[in-house]
Amino acid sequence: MTRWLPLVYASVLVVEAIWLTWRFVTDAPDSADPFSVTLGWLGVISMIVMLIYSFARRSVRLRRWAPLRVWLHFHIFCGVQGVLFVFFHCWPMLFTRTGPVQWLNPGVINAIAVLVVFLSGIFGRYLYSMLPRARRGEQMQALEVIAELQRRGMDDLPLEVRDLWRTDAAGNLALDLEGGGVLSLIRADWETRRTLRRLRELDLTAEIRELAERRVRLSRRLRALAVAQPWFELWIVAHRPVAAIMFVVTAVHIILSYMYRI
Repeated sequence: MTRWLPLVYASVLVVEAIWLTWRFVTDAPDSADPFSVTLGWLGVISMIVMLIYSFARRSVRLRRWAPLRVWLHFHIFCGVQGVLFVFFHCWPMLFTRTGPVQWLNPGVINAIAVLVVFLSGIFGRYLYSMLPRARRGEQMQALEVIAELQRRGMDDLPLEVRDLWRTDAAGNLALDLEGGGVLSLIRADWETRRTLRRLRELDLTAEIRELAERRVRLSRRLRALAVAQPWFELWIVAHRPVAAIMFVVTAVHIILSYMYRI
């Protein structure tokens, strides 16, 4: 069931985007219209609700209720939905006003802050995809990955599958951590995707394919761990204050809007 959640979320977002686009293209409301104001509040609510993921990362009870990856998918869905609502909430100011856009307007500043946090989240999600994780979604450390790889022996898998894995001169699985920068992460990512595509072209049973794909992801992500881990930790340090600033700017925008009807 949980494997279909990203598809469900994507479908909801596509339907919302199509409907809102039709609504604003055919009869765009002004910024003070109740419909536009409601969209703004829905955007705020979505961005507040997505903070549940931060609690789930620290709460054993929440992780028992649902795996961490489920909370992450919900976090991403709420974030994208919040940006979608905020974009259409700002539509009258950005696309239908007769004069130039006032970039110092609190509403415009708020929209820019939301966009910065959104782009930061996309970058963080990409880094997160590079980190090896257990089935429950928790991040695994290098020694845990090596132990998992060694536990999943290679003898019971077809030779054509083992040929896809990176090995050393002695034929052992290469477990070294390669250094480098962000470009090395991108190369490792594309290499992993190529290997998985080749793996899916082989005539394997579902069990063997699942085992092989799991091991490919772990071995490739282990190689990227030395680079991705520091970048991800730095991203966490930077993302939180940026998100906090966004919420502060949002609160200022809401207060000024009701005080002066901006």
